Amino acid sequence: YQPLESFFLHGEYETLSTALAIANTKGETTRQWVSGALAGVGKEYPFFKGVKGQVMVLYNFLCEHGESPYNKPWVIRFGFTL
Repeated sequence: YQPLESFFLHGEYETLSTALAIANTKGETTRQWVSGALAGVGKEYPFFKGVKGQVMVLYNFLCEHGESPYNKPWVIRFGFTL
């Protein structure tokens, strides 16, 4: 959804297979499927001729300490579109 020129609202649901630390062990990990529900705002900007850049600030509503590939619930993403 784009309420203002070059600014937009963004939401997504993701499921990632990631390595997570096993509690009460010394550095051992296990691979698990982890879900995320992210929402936030972004800005699109001209980067180069025919290429647009994007930056988004998102909040992961399903982030749990030790149960997510992200260290914190806030995620910043950069990207480019042709």
